[in-house]
Amino acid sequence: MTAEAINGNSPSSGPLPSAPTPGLVLFNSEEQSDIVFNISSDPNGSEGWRFPAHSFIIENASSALKQIIEKKRQQISTTDAPRPEIFVRCKPEIFILMMSYAYKREISMNSVSKCLDLYSLSKKFEFHDLTLNTLTFLNTHVSEYNVLEIITHLRNECNDCELNNSMNNDNTLNELIAKCFHILDENAEFVLKSYEFVNIDQSTLIEVLSRGTLNVSSELSVFDAVEKWSDQQCLKRRLEVNPDNKRKLLGDALYCVKYLVMSWNEFLRGPYLSDLLTNEEKNCLMLKKKGAEVDLPKYLDEYYLKAKRCFADSCAIVSPVRRDSQISIVSDLQSNALLLANSKKSSASKKLKRGLQEFAICFIQLLD
Repeated sequence: MTAEAINGNSPSSGPLPSAPTPGLVLFNSEEQSDIVFNISSDPNGSEGWRFPAHSFIIENASSALKQIIEKKRQQISTTDAPRPEIFVRCKPEIFILMMSYAYKREISMNSVSKCLDLYSLSKKFEFHDLTLNTLTFLNTHVSEYNVLEIITHLRNECNDCELNNSMNNDNTLNELIAKCFHILDENAEFVLKSYEFVNIDQSTLIEVLSRGTLNVSSELSVFDAVEKWSDQQCLKRRLEVNPDNKRKLLGDALYCVKYLVMSWNEFLRGPYLSDLLTNEEKNCLMLKKKGAEVDLPKYLDEYYLKAKRCFADSCAIVSPVRRDSQISIVSDLQSNALLLANSKKSSASKKLKRGLQEFAICFIQLLD
């Protein structure tokens, strides 16, 4: 064997493997651990998880955790405690995902629900790069099946506090929100009939129904969705399913339906037979639909009720690209999505080819 081969300089040999980083070696290890995290979603701290951590890694990843660690050290400086213990209230598995990112700069992500929890936790503890990557993952995997879950979660986050992260995060969040509402509008018929719809909160319900760009074939679909939502909410709150309770739970959402856009038959089959509207409201709307000069109650906006919804398919929304190539989010869903997209393309090309063949046969028969 030549000296070049011994020294690893042979042209056929690849580069020598690099030494593992401290994070890879010390993740979830008691070795050199100088701090302990006790994590539990229970307010009493029971049934929690224990994670041995290393301050030189944690403090470098999160300025918020650095402040918490320093404060804890000051509190125990006069005690005999071997190392500070910090209690964190959150889902333990989500905290471990965040720690995996802090130590290894890599996480495995295959669930939108987990990604939403990780987004909130990373924002809370100021893991700015991780927050950006979770938003990117959500942007890639949002669909008509999970769009309401994402919208509801983001609304709650924005109501709690404004984003204090970098401008990159703001841009990515805005892109995600725009994509969510585009998918919601485009697939409105499916979303309004979904199980997820009847379980959203009232404020999200109003935001969805107030959109003038919902792609619905009939306003009766919107009214049916409102009625199902009110029934489900009575069940969840253990209330008697009656008109008063349903109207109380709906609030202003009841008047987000565009009653004056409905055809006469749709109005009779839906709102008129339902017990959601009062008799006074039904009579006023019926007279208005007949063209009578009557004044609607002040809480009924005539201009809004007669404005048709119009869905305009805008240009494709480009998904953001991760800025840090060293940070990888491994996704099982991504490969499935690519396979599905490829199969759809293949199916479409086959249909086009078959159609051209049939056209050619018909054309030849005409010539004969």
